[in-house]
Amino acid sequence: MALTKVTYKNANPRGGGDNRLNSIPAKAKHVNDVVDRLNDGNYKRTFNYESIITATKAVTAADSGTVYGFNKADGIVVTLPTPAAGLQFTFLVETTFTTAGRIRTATTDGTDGFLGSITIYDTGANGAAGDRFNCQPAASNDFIDLGAIEQGWLTGGYITLLGLNATTYFVEGVLMGDGTLETVFEDA
Repeated sequence: MALTKVTYKNANPRGGGDNRLNSIPAKAKHVNDVVDRLNDGNYKRTFNYESIITATKAVTAADSGTVYGFNKADGIVVTLPTPAAGLQFTFLVETTFTTAGRIRTATTDGTDGFLGSITIYDTGANGAAGDRFNCQPAASNDFIDLGAIEQGWLTGGYITLLGLNATTYFVEGVLMGDGTLETVFEDA
C-alpha cells in the first residue's frame, strides 16, 4: 500500500489563492519524509521461502531471514551455519514426518548450542488433547530432533532460530505431537 504525500493540491487551505501552499503545517515535511521511507521499502517486511524436499539441506549465513518448509516426510537433516549475531531462520512443519526431521548445529561437539524453548502441544489422538510439554536445551545439545510423534513431527508447527553470538542460537517454537511428549533437544 503506497501512502500519499502532502502536496499543494491536497493541502488543507487556511487561506486562499497562493497562500494554500503556505498553509501546509510545519510538520508536513516530516510527514512527507516518513511517507518516503515507508514507500521505499525500508519498513516492509519481506522474506524468502524455500520448500525442503531433499534429505539434507546446508543453510548458510547468506540465507538468513529465510523461511523453510519441511516437505519431505521420510526425513530431513538441516545443518545450520556457525551462529552469529542477527542470523535468523524459521522452519515450518508443513508435512508430517514418518522418520526423523533434524536441525543440527554446524559443529556437533557441544561448542555450538541453543538457548530458549520449544513447546509441544498434544493433538489428542493418543493423549489428552491440550496437554503441552515445554522443552529447554541443555548446554551440550546440538540437535533439534523431530524424530517421533512425541517430539512434535506433526504438521502445523514451527521453529525459529536467532543467532545471539558465535556459539548460540536462541530458539523458540511450537510443535504438534501426540502421546507422551518428549524433548526435542539432543546431543550428537
